[in-house]
Amino acid sequence: MTTAYLNYVAPGVLLLTVAAAVQGTAIVVAMDMTGGIIDRFRTMAIARSSVLTGHVLAALIQTMAGLAIVIGFAVALGFRPTAGVVSWLAAVGLLALVSFALVWFATALGLAAKSVERQATLQCSSRSWSSSAAGSCRPGPCPRDWSSLPAISPSRR
Repeated sequence: MTTAYLNYVAPGVLLLTVAAAVQGTAIVVAMDMTGGIIDRFRTMAIARSSVLTGHVLAALIQTMAGLAIVIGFAVALGFRPTAGVVSWLAAVGLLALVSFALVWFATALGLAAKSVERQATLQCSSRSWSSSAAGSCRPGPCPRDWSSLPAISPSRR
């Protein structure tokens, strides 16, 4: 894999990591809402928002751990960013804010779902938007001669 392609694809994979980590939150919240555990929590002396806040914080920690693993693998494969430390901290902060907002949105979707099956169906249909992003391949014209495709593949360089 060439360094230029890895430098191109790594930011897209980071965003896909955020999207993938967020998708499970809505299903877990829907399971909690329909499974009866919330009825048990209502009899306890805890804040109503503590269960949802726990889901959000757990998903945020999971997302940050996933991002750290992806960045570690990217650097091990040869990803060499040109940004400085401050820019990287800003990028990680921005990814944390985006994942925080998306996790709360997924939590709201989980609360609105009438059943876990509906929520799972919604999550399956939403995977198409995250995986169809242009972060995995460079935009541009296709080669006219498809027999030359293996010759221009990044894995063959």
